[in-house]
Amino acid sequence: MKKPTDVSSDVGPKPEPPPRPPRSPRPGWSPAHGEVPPTFGPTAYPQVTIQGTGPLAPYLLAFQVDEAENTPASCRVLLQDPSFADSSLTSPGSEISFGAALTLTYSATESGGAPLFQGRVYGVGLESGPGTPPRVEIHAYDALQRLAMTRRSRSFHEISTSDAMRATAHDHGLGADVELTGPTQEVLVQANQTDLAFLQALAAEADAEFWMEGETFHARPRGYRSGESVTLAAGGTLQEVRVFADLSRQRRSLAIGGWDVRSKTAIAGLPEADSPGPGGPAPASGSRILEEVSLPGPGEWERIVHTSPETPEVAASRAQLRLHALRRGFVTAEGSTYGAVGIRVGRNVDLTGLGARFQGAYQVTATHHTWNTQEGYRTRFHASREEVGS
Repeated sequence: MKKPTDVSSDVGPKPEPPPRPPRSPRPGWSPAHGEVPPTFGPTAYPQVTIQGTGPLAPYLLAFQVDEAENTPASCRVLLQDPSFADSSLTSPGSEISFGAALTLTYSATESGGAPLFQGRVYGVGLESGPGTPPRVEIHAYDALQRLAMTRRSRSFHEISTSDAMRATAHDHGLGADVELTGPTQEVLVQANQTDLAFLQALAAEADAEFWMEGETFHARPRGYRSGESVTLAAGGTLQEVRVFADLSRQRRSLAIGGWDVRSKTAIAGLPEADSPGPGGPAPASGSRILEEVSLPGPGEWERIVHTSPETPEVAASRAQLRLHALRRGFVTAEGSTYGAVGIRVGRNVDLTGLGARFQGAYQVTATHHTWNTQEGYRTRFHASREEVGS
């Protein structure tokens, strides 16, 4: 949208933008908490850049960035709008176009750092009320949102999971960096699903994770990004925490059944024998504990028959990966800390000071980053792992 043109000389000069909010303090921090890790930094600079607009930092009031596994990342930005009541003045939101590229960074230096969010504008609004200064509200999503807005039915023939993911990403003009192993399937059907739901189903069967970096779609085996870790100490950088080990959702074993059309025989896919790594449970996993507890009844197991595996090998692979996904959610953690850009979905957080049973590494499954001029930068996260400590 073009800038409005002044049509009257009595409008007066354009007001100066409001002063930049002060850099975020670290409320509640004391020397007793030890040295501040470089990941956090005592002060930081949020920067929002939107294609086709001027500098927005002077108007920034708040932001919120949410991430979850295999889901579009979202960003909400609030800007002060001193020209809300006078259309002859240029508003910081007047030049924002739908579909404009939006980048949000948060760094300990004004020169910026790695993006916390990259996406496009999907929503723009205005709000005002008694005692509330006029504000512009902006909603943005990363490129995965495009896949959530396309629903269709189609079939693929003689294709692997990796190739199906690449083809779907290319349909939306995205680059594709996909490295997954798995058999070639004779027929793969997308039935009345969005492209996003289709990829989520493929990822669940392959125990994979996918995410966006700019305009490039990435997919890897789960745990690929877990080498990058942020350490949080209870009573220090870990402000709040709740950890919980839940045996009710664990199973000793799991089978996937089906029907082999060619040989006209039943298919029964079982996980491989308990072996180290993804194939077998960890020593203190929920599966192992169930074996030790020996609850009355036929045992804690599941048989799944609706996934239509083509061969016993495919059924066994799916059963093994699905059982591992159940095991991975045995111990969950929810926590909050001073804002930490390094806490991202797929990476690890190393929680200390929680005792032998619960301290250690957890893989992040969801994040909630917030910043405003009153409270500064905060990060909430959800994470999980397979076993308790001893």
